[in-house]
Amino acid sequence: GTAVTVAFYALIPVLPLQREFMQRYFCSHWILYATTWLFAMGLAILVVKALIIPRERSAFAFNLVRNPNLRQESDRGRRLELLERSVASLPPRVRRSELARRYSDVCEYLSARHGESSLEDHLKYLHEVAGERLHDSYALIRTITWAIPILGFLGTVIGITMAIANITPDQLEKSMSEITGGLAVAFDTTALSLSLSMILFFVSFVVERAEQQILSRVEVAGMREIAPL
Repeated sequence: GTAVTVAFYALIPVLPLQREFMQRYFCSHWILYATTWLFAMGLAILVVKALIIPRERSAFAFNLVRNPNLRQESDRGRRLELLERSVASLPPRVRRSELARRYSDVCEYLSARHGESSLEDHLKYLHEVAGERLHDSYALIRTITWAIPILGFLGTVIGITMAIANITPDQLEKSMSEITGGLAVAFDTTALSLSLSMILFFVSFVVERAEQQILSRVEVAGMREIAPL
């Protein structure tokens, strides 16, 4: 996020179009710099999370329970051993997925000599833990989305304060430029912060929704494939 911010501000002076517009809304006050940096940090986190989603989806192509040896094996311990080997044979990229982690958790749970009758309850517990972990992973994003509008309102207060401080009744015409400059800071910081927070909110919604769908698919796979096996 910091690297993106530095690159963005390095490009503004050499932009062929809309250079004055970008300088006004991104470079006219320190609050605009802070707002842009926070937005870039939040967007970088969401991009990283979005890049993991294809890996999570690709894991569903490896349906381990379709292994005929698992169905033919009557011994519970041997069947569990075969499933553990199947999980261990997955590519490293897939082994880090939520689905492979669910398989590993089930194998670890049953290896500890827990009964199969309690497996469905354990699968529900694992789904709840995964949901809480997903919710916690968005804590920083929620904080950034909350902080950006606060920065905009802070800029509004500072801009209005600058405008009021520069009012001189006896020299109103001379101080008019300084007054309008303060008001420009007030409105520009608010406009930028609200725009960026709105973008961050919708991107966060899309990414989180995709991750929730993956968790739902993992839960269905556990109930319909792992538990019967």
